[in-house]
Amino acid sequence: MYLDDQHHNNDDNQKYRLPDPPDSWLSIATQPLRQELRAEQGAQRLHDQMLLQQNGAKKEYQIHMQQRAQREAQKFIM
Repeated sequence: MYLDDQHHNNDDNQKYRLPDPPDSWLSIATQPLRQELRAEQGAQRLHDQMLLQQNGAKKEYQIHMQQRAQREAQKFIM
C-alpha cells in the first residue's frame, strides 16, 4: 500500500509541476538564445521594412516618369 501511495504522489507531482522561475538556471541558460532570436527577428523586420520602402520608392518613381512621359507626349501632339 505504501509503494502505491508513493507512486501515486510522484504522478501528481509530475502533473502539477510549476514552471521554472525566471531566475532559475534553466531560464538563465536559455535567455541568450531568446535574446538572439529576438534580435534576429528584429533585424528581419527592419530588413522587410527597408524592402517595402524601396519598392514603394521605385513605384513612385515609375509613376512619376510615366506622367512625365505623358506630359511630353501631349506637348508634341498639340
